[in-house]
Amino acid sequence: MAQQQVKYPDVSFMMNEVWPKYSSEHPDAAALCYPKRIVPPYGYLSPKVYACELLCFLKQSDLIKEHHDTSMAWCAMVAQLLIEYEVPTYFIDEDFLRAVYESDPPDCRICDIQWPMPAMLFVLPMKFMQELTGGYHFPFLAVVNGPPGTYQLGHPKLTSMSCPARAINEKDRFIFHFPGFFQAPGNTGRTEDRVPVDYVASYEMTRHITELATFDNFIDWTGNYPNELIPVGQPSREAEIVINKKINSLAAKLLLSITACPSAIEKGKRLWPKNPPKPGQKLDKSELHSPNFIGRHYAISKSSTGESEPTGRVMPTHWRRGHFQWTVVGPKTQVYSVVNMPRNNLSQIDWPNCTEGQIKIFKETHKLDWIPRIRVNPEEEKK
Repeated sequence: MAQQQVKYPDVSFMMNEVWPKYSSEHPDAAALCYPKRIVPPYGYLSPKVYACELLCFLKQSDLIKEHHDTSMAWCAMVAQLLIEYEVPTYFIDEDFLRAVYESDPPDCRICDIQWPMPAMLFVLPMKFMQELTGGYHFPFLAVVNGPPGTYQLGHPKLTSMSCPARAINEKDRFIFHFPGFFQAPGNTGRTEDRVPVDYVASYEMTRHITELATFDNFIDWTGNYPNELIPVGQPSREAEIVINKKINSLAAKLLLSITACPSAIEKGKRLWPKNPPKPGQKLDKSELHSPNFIGRHYAISKSSTGESEPTGRVMPTHWRRGHFQWTVVGPKTQVYSVVNMPRNNLSQIDWPNCTEGQIKIFKETHKLDWIPRIRVNPEEEKK
């Protein structure tokens, strides 16, 4: 008996069928999930696709009473905080993101990151993400700083849904969600992005930031599908582990770069209409906005010191990795040296055993700097 061909919800299906249906049934929820119409630059997916993800999650939460699954509870926290802060969306420049990923993290905890906002949605360049994950498509990364409390999806403007499902969070958590689409044979015989997946991860804010790159404990998403529905070419568990480790590390480094370089954030503008609405006047739903960008004016650093004086040998063109570091600031009399901080077996600062006074003085006398990667001896490549 021939196996039944399954049509998986690709991006086209979500935008042409799912979004029109749900947004017409719940226009108030759709407006909360997609509060601004943004014109995406070339090489980026429209944030409206992620808005469809949020809308689907609201629809699902409207049908259940409580999130018993841990991953669903984390997704509920992500959705609630994003909607609460009007889904602040930032597009990441490709060269900037590449330089950030190829930088070594500092000796710090997740809670040492200074968040511009408690919840943010990053729109990632598709070309770089496909290179990073081995050809898979992960266009979005949502990050939230979730304090303890009870989370229930809701908003004063949300009247068409009750969303009774609740999620209880007992600790300060760093949560991030990255949906993706794996390539699989489509109905036409061509390879298309037809297999949707959702990964969500959570870490306590007191964890060391390097632990994000060692994450390998998660539930295999293919375990939720009957064997006959698992598509050909599905990612192996080893591939999923590699993807999770890379994107977990990318999320932390991206937030570190914003902490070290807040000037990299460039606010978007209203494209149409040019004049803002008058007091009491309703916003025009058709208005357009240019995207908020991070790192758009980043310039690749180059070094021409490729010749070694003792031997005269010319060093080939290569990239020198970047790194984040703590830089001493303020009068030297107030400096609490990093050397005096207690250390663990890995020679990292033993933050759990530091006193509140030590941490306070350390933060007052140090700032986080980012030294981007450098292209060494670029002239040699032209010869």
